[in-house]
Amino acid sequence: MEYPTLITAGTSWWPGTLDLEPEDTMIHEFGHQYWYGLVGTNEFEEAWLDEGFNTYSTGKVMDVAYGPRRLPMDLLGIPIGGFLGLPTFKADDLNRAAYLQYGKYDPVVRNAWQYLSDFSYGVNSYFRAATVLRTLENYLGAPVMARIMRTWFTRYRFQHPTSRDFQSLATEVSGRDMNWFFDQFVYGTDSLNYKVDSVESQEEGVLLGSYLQGGKRTLVTEDDASRTEKERRKKGEKPDYRITIHLKREGEALFPVQMKLTLDNGATEWHNWDGRGRWVKLEYVRKSPAHRVEIDPEHKVLLDTSIADNSWVAAPAVLPFVKWTSKLLFWLQAALP
Repeated sequence: MEYPTLITAGTSWWPGTLDLEPEDTMIHEFGHQYWYGLVGTNEFEEAWLDEGFNTYSTGKVMDVAYGPRRLPMDLLGIPIGGFLGLPTFKADDLNRAAYLQYGKYDPVVRNAWQYLSDFSYGVNSYFRAATVLRTLENYLGAPVMARIMRTWFTRYRFQHPTSRDFQSLATEVSGRDMNWFFDQFVYGTDSLNYKVDSVESQEEGVLLGSYLQGGKRTLVTEDDASRTEKERRKKGEKPDYRITIHLKREGEALFPVQMKLTLDNGATEWHNWDGRGRWVKLEYVRKSPAHRVEIDPEHKVLLDTSIADNSWVAAPAVLPFVKWTSKLLFWLQAALP
C-alpha cells in the first residue's frame, strides 16, 4: 500500500524464483510517490493518471531490472509455476492480456464508480491505461515519451492536472497533433484490429495479345509466348512474380501501421499505410515470390486486439505455434476472471 513517504508490501515464506514478489509491489508503491504523491491527480475521477501511469512506469522498471517473470501460482504456499512450466512474460504481455479481456466496455477515463464492474475499473485504470501509454511511446519513440513524462512531472508537481492537460502536453512536447490518439484510445471504446487478408504470388508469363511496343504494334500469340518462355528457361532467366497483398481494417479505430513483405530470396519491402480505409491492395513485381507478410512487424501497436491475423507465411510452422500458444492461453485464462 502507498502513502506519502511511506510504502508497505508483503511477501511469502517461499517466493517463486521468477514470481518477482514483493519486488513488483514495492516498485509500484514507490512509483505512487510521483503519481499521485507529487503530481496530484484525482484518483476517483481519473484513476488512470496515477494507477495507469504507475503501472506503465513499474513495467518499464521491472523489465530493465529483472527481465521476464512467470505467472505466480502456488500450492499450500509452495511455488509451482516453474514445475508446471508456466510461460515467462514481460510487463507489456500481462498488461495487454488483461486489456483484451475487459478493455472494450468502458473508456479509460471514467468516474471510478461508473465503470461496468470493479474488474472493468481495474483493467481500464491499470492495465489498459499502461498499454495505451506503451503504444504511445512506441509511436512517438522512447526519447520523446521520456521528455513528455519528464515535462509532465516538472510542470505539474504539487498541482492537480487532468487528462486534457496530459493530452495537450503530449501534443506540445512531441510537436504532433495527438488528439486523434486520445479521442480514440483514452476517451473512446472502439476496437483496433488490422489483418493480412490475402497474399498471392503468381508467375508472370509473356503478355498475350496485340499492343504497342517501341511505337510499333506487336501481336503475341500463345505459340509466341511458349517459344519465348522456353528461350528464357534455356538461358536460366528467373521469372518475375506478381505479388498481390490485401490488408484490411477490421476494427473501428484508426492507427497508422507498417507492412513488411519478405521474399523467398530474403529481400524485403516496407509500406506505410495510414489505416484509414477499410482495405488496401498492394502489388509488387519481383524476381522472387512472397515468403512472409507482416503488419506491425516490430509489435509497436499493442492496442491491436488480434495479433494472430497480423501475419501471413507461405509455409507456416504449425506445431510449435499451436503448442506454445495453447500453453500461454491456458494459463492466461486460468489467471484472469
